[in-house]
Amino acid sequence: MTVATFYDSLRSHAESTPNALAVIENQRGRWVPLSWSDLHTRVDQAAFSLAGASDAKAVVNAMPQGLGWLVIDFATQALGRTAVSPASLDADAVVGSLDNDAVIVAQDVVEATSLARLARGRADVLDINDLLGSESGLEMAAQTCWIGLPGSSNSVRVEDVEWVRGLVRSAVLQMGLGPEDVAVVAGPCGEIPTRILTVYAAIESGAVLAFPERPEATVLSLKQVRPSFGFLPRPVADELEAILSDRVARSRGVKRMLTSAWVRRGGTLTRLVVARPARRLLGLSGARHLLIQDAQVPHLDKLGAAIRLVDDYLAGLNGPDKRSDVFDSPVSETSPEAAQ
Repeated sequence: MTVATFYDSLRSHAESTPNALAVIENQRGRWVPLSWSDLHTRVDQAAFSLAGASDAKAVVNAMPQGLGWLVIDFATQALGRTAVSPASLDADAVVGSLDNDAVIVAQDVVEATSLARLARGRADVLDINDLLGSESGLEMAAQTCWIGLPGSSNSVRVEDVEWVRGLVRSAVLQMGLGPEDVAVVAGPCGEIPTRILTVYAAIESGAVLAFPERPEATVLSLKQVRPSFGFLPRPVADELEAILSDRVARSRGVKRMLTSAWVRRGGTLTRLVVARPARRLLGLSGARHLLIQDAQVPHLDKLGAAIRLVDDYLAGLNGPDKRSDVFDSPVSETSPEAAQ
């Protein structure tokens, strides 16, 4: 029996709502929209070129957090291959995630040359610009593919897409996501929470994905886009906490008194006077489900039920029939053949 992939969700959106908004990407300060139909076309173009360039069973996605990562990940799934995304884009981490039969896709020719030198013939390295722009000539059928999840010491655990998709669907149902939702991709796409709870959740539910121009612009992007769900990595949460702490410290008069009461114990009045403006300040006024890494963020924690700890949430997604060590134990190296 053939197992549907996240690529098939993308194709379904492209067929049912081709002109609906799928992605917005910040380019030189301007948000550029992309429809489901256009995104599907780019993925098919990349898959066609990738199929012609390499027959490796695994594709190591060395793209930064952006539209390019999404295109390569879904092109890999369309071909029924193993989609591996290192949690870190450090060259050693990328090369360290290689299997015996893999190809690396880099963001430009300079990065590709550097990675090829480091790989020393263990894998071909492709420039994504060489994979885009060709005509799509493949009939993409639903195929079983594999998802390489990053672990410690550059190791990779390979899971079948059906299992990963089950986690994503559980998250989508719990959060009640739909096409009216939007998420900012706030961290490296290779990270498990970003990949499952932001990118894949958006594709599965038909929500809009927003890609900042660069990681340093994530907080600004939150203010501009005002996401309703997603995952905030520790550095982003810390930056938001610093902004809020500074605003709290600069409060004066009655506002200072109410702010102090909000920090100590909360309460309906202080939530109305302090928490709502604070959420607007940080771009979180529309947030319904935001997940952050376990960190000391006392002010963010008081912004309401929308803020939850991602470790607790991921553990809750693991039902009795699922392995409980997937997200918190060292990841062992496996292969699709071994998993089968």
